Amino acid sequence: MLGTTLEKKSISFFILLFLFWQTCVAGFFLFSVKPASATVVTNDTTGNYTDDFADGTGLSSTSNAAVDVASGTVKLTNGSSGFTAPFNTSGYVIINKIVPVSVAKWGTVTITPTTPTGTTAGVQVIDEEGTLFSDSLVPGNSAGITTSSFSISDLSVTRTSTPNSNSSNAKFGRIAFKILLTTSDTSVTPSVNSFAFSWTVSQGDLSASPIASTAWAAPRGNNQATARGTYNSSGMYPALRWKKTIGIDSGGPFVRGVGDTVYYKTSGGIVTWPTVNDGTLTSINKNTGATQWSRVFSGNAFTNTDFTLSANGTIYHSDQFHDMFMAFDGTDGSLKWTYQFTSGHSNTEASIGSDGTIYTIRTDDSTFVNVYAFNPDGSVKWIKTVVPNGSKFSGGPISIGSDGTVYFVTQTYDNSFNNTNNGLLYALNPTDGSTNFTYATGDSSLYPVIDSSGVIYVANTSLASLPKSITAVNSNGTLKWVYSLGTTTQSWSSLALRLDGVLLAERVTSTYPTTGGLVEAINTSDGTLAWSKPFSDNNGIFTHVFMTNASNGFYRSSVLIPASASFSFFDSSGNNKWNIVRDGGIGSNTIIYQYAMEDEDGNLYINANHAGIEDVIVNTVPWTLQASTSTVAPIHGDAILFSVTTSMLQTNPLTGDSNQMQAVMDNGTKVPLTYSSTNSSGNTVWSSAYYTIPGSMAYGRHAYTVEANAAGLQTDVPVNFASPATNSSNTGLTTTGEFSVQASGSGLPSGAYELPKIPIGGFAIVVNHGEGVAADRKVTLHFNAGADVKKIALSMSSDFVGASQEPYTESKLWDVCSIYSGAVVKPLCPDGNYTIYAKFYTAWGQTSPVVSKDIILKTVVDKVHNKKVASATIHAPAQYGEFTRDLKYGSSNQQVMWLQNVLKNLGYFPVLVKSSGNFGAITRQSLKKFQCARKIACTGAGLKSEYGQVGAKTRDILNQVVQ
Repeated sequence: MLGTTLEKKSISFFILLFLFWQTCVAGFFLFSVKPASATVVTNDTTGNYTDDFADGTGLSSTSNAAVDVASGTVKLTNGSSGFTAPFNTSGYVIINKIVPVSVAKWGTVTITPTTPTGTTAGVQVIDEEGTLFSDSLVPGNSAGITTSSFSISDLSVTRTSTPNSNSSNAKFGRIAFKILLTTSDTSVTPSVNSFAFSWTVSQGDLSASPIASTAWAAPRGNNQATARGTYNSSGMYPALRWKKTIGIDSGGPFVRGVGDTVYYKTSGGIVTWPTVNDGTLTSINKNTGATQWSRVFSGNAFTNTDFTLSANGTIYHSDQFHDMFMAFDGTDGSLKWTYQFTSGHSNTEASIGSDGTIYTIRTDDSTFVNVYAFNPDGSVKWIKTVVPNGSKFSGGPISIGSDGTVYFVTQTYDNSFNNTNNGLLYALNPTDGSTNFTYATGDSSLYPVIDSSGVIYVANTSLASLPKSITAVNSNGTLKWVYSLGTTTQSWSSLALRLDGVLLAERVTSTYPTTGGLVEAINTSDGTLAWSKPFSDNNGIFTHVFMTNASNGFYRSSVLIPASASFSFFDSSGNNKWNIVRDGGIGSNTIIYQYAMEDEDGNLYINANHAGIEDVIVNTVPWTLQASTSTVAPIHGDAILFSVTTSMLQTNPLTGDSNQMQAVMDNGTKVPLTYSSTNSSGNTVWSSAYYTIPGSMAYGRHAYTVEANAAGLQTDVPVNFASPATNSSNTGLTTTGEFSVQASGSGLPSGAYELPKIPIGGFAIVVNHGEGVAADRKVTLHFNAGADVKKIALSMSSDFVGASQEPYTESKLWDVCSIYSGAVVKPLCPDGNYTIYAKFYTAWGQTSPVVSKDIILKTVVDKVHNKKVASATIHAPAQYGEFTRDLKYGSSNQQVMWLQNVLKNLGYFPVLVKSSGNFGAITRQSLKKFQCARKIACTGAGLKSEYGQVGAKTRDILNQVVQ
């Protein structure tokens, strides 16, 4: 026992001795040589920087002033750099540049000065290169701000002090300060005891949020880089609606926000040496182009243009030249947080995982690549460092699979930066960044494209004479197929994946200044070529548009130097449907349509850049024509008027050239129409002069064709104008109408002029058998009309813009979020009040008053299963029972018929297709739509996935819906 006690005392003694020695050593270094941390403290967690001037380590430079260590203050010096009178009359010290890891807003500057009579102490705000911010950005800055505490919270974090010249290499998100000292009495000096600066580290909603579900949320539309819009009607042509002048910056891409918001980013940078233009991130109203807010990115280098939107409205942007990753609030453009990269040069766009993790890539000095995963609050989740399989390499942009896997590709180079084609496809685990697999695909700088089954497509992009291919890799890292060109200088500049699974690849066959290229349609099932279409209007080194839409057509823009450029749409077979053209005749520079986006309503937003001259946004809407006459039953000698309502404007907003309209009789007579007015929807009304029915016109029905001819727009629809509009090629859009010529006193039935007879109960629409609340956007309409009604027009708008007449039926399935007589449906359909309008027509075109019916769309969340389900249920017929079986392609039983009827009632299964009880392709496709809408599954394959087949999860939801 005694030994144990002595042993413990001995151990305690040695511990005390060791601690005493540590204290002495620490005290020696603490008091003998004071480290920088004792005088300068930076706290990136709270956003504070302080310097108590115990030494001069916090200063980057001085002039006629310095730190007096004895007093711990900044003072003026004398001619011998000492601190005795006579002092210099003025001097300064510059605080080391402050580079916060994250900064959402600059804060307050505080000094503790002592200013004897005749002396001053002030502060100037400068960028990291030491250049003064102007008084317009920091009021009073040129003279020096002499208050002991002042705020610079109004100074944008994304500004440098020299936004319009190439005089410095300053990066934004970094700041410095100059302390100015003056005296008019050389016997005394002002002094500053301490300096402090604060900033806001982060702000706003920092909750986890996946990528936005809007029509276009990322540089290539979505996480899978399919470059595909959601608009699903290929029969629509564009009408130019508005033009917004941005400046003369280099243009950038678009992202669709919520409501009426569209976001747009320009790069800025050097246009004419040494002049530098600011880049901007701008929120605009999609209907008018009006600016809602705009944030400036200033500096001497271009800022990256690509950005991505999350579901909670956060915009993520990673800047290559200014070395900063940024998160913005989409509602007002304010910064939420930033991340400063302290080394390297290049980084790419942002991608957002389903759990809200944000990813970007940074290539450091071409010797290694860092993949960054950020939490939504800006903290680093993990960093994955990848070393090259060659001398040098760079990382491409990130795509994300439906299971969260992070994919990117690399390019490899020798020491002379020639491509070596050893690039790899990387698949990383989103949890920790560990490598799931790599696959040798060759050099690429494009987003990996991912299809609904998880297959990844990578295309070579090097123009060097190397083996070139498009490689399809399964999600487990095995090869699916290779589409090879052999060794060639050709490469692919863009990929887009159609809704039907066909991969569209634009191949560049030459380099600047020559032109050439083609678009290839590749079957993703086996990698075979379906078709190719050659183009001779592309310089591969220039950014240009290439994307597809939900009707399996594609958009592309040409790049011709210095001739005219065009923005075009092609159908699913590669046939040209229309072109927006503009001569390159402003100066000597070419107009290039660099970026574009299609929203859920078929509106297009196109960047038209005229290098050094102007940069504009051009907006188009679907081109509509609705024609009518002042009478439908004239007699010989009657004068009738033609009226057309159209989304085409009076002039082309891009060029100012005039548009045209005419009505062509079936006897060949042309009746010009002129612009009359613009209605509340922004559509224009065109009217004709009176047209007198000639005596030679035969009795009975006569057709007429309205022809619209828009300047700068060429379509595949010919029109017949004597002098067509500029750059129209005498093509445009047409619609037809009719009137019936009657003999004087007789010739038409006596009821030809009569309005539709009011039926018992009046003209009416009944929605879902009279229910006031609908659980699904697709509703059943029943109409009350008489036997003389032969046609009906339906619309979700009281002005019936875009509506057309169709044969009358007593009932119809209708989508409350549809336009153009139901021909186009919007992908998003929020809960709320909707009004359905109808007009009924006789055989002679006489119309009833407009009738309408309100319906409330209301859905609820099933809290037990966390699924969005209908708030009302389908009341199943007696023969329906509970869904108890797994159902899949090839199943044939009574429950399959129940499934088909349920899907038909919900609007997912074609109404005219018989419910056969056989589970075929139509049933599978209908079920997939239902599963995706109810958040059961939107992708997947194999036995473990329920996508396209009924398993436990789907069966549970079906049994809740069918009670």
